[in-house]
Amino acid sequence: MTDELSANEALEMLCAELAPLVHDLVREVVHDPTETDVVTAQVLAEASQTGVLLDPEPGATRARVIGLAHRHALARISTRDANLGYQWSSPEQ
Repeated sequence: MTDELSANEALEMLCAELAPLVHDLVREVVHDPTETDVVTAQVLAEASQTGVLLDPEPGATRARVIGLAHRHALARISTRDANLGYQWSSPEQ
């Protein structure tokens, strides 16, 4: 038995470590448990498929995944609100 992890095992461990953080952030924005689960899965899938999880800089992976989660969550509520007929407007200056 080897002490080295395969690339897939390392990726799975990293996703498992980041999943609660992503889930909590998305839940704070989306406020719907079902949508939160869907968006969390989308974020982790995109992060693993695009190489976001492979950034060698300390803390960069976490920061990039948080940014990705935030963008996905905002896109989800924007789409949901548009489907409900709500139109966003800029705050008055």
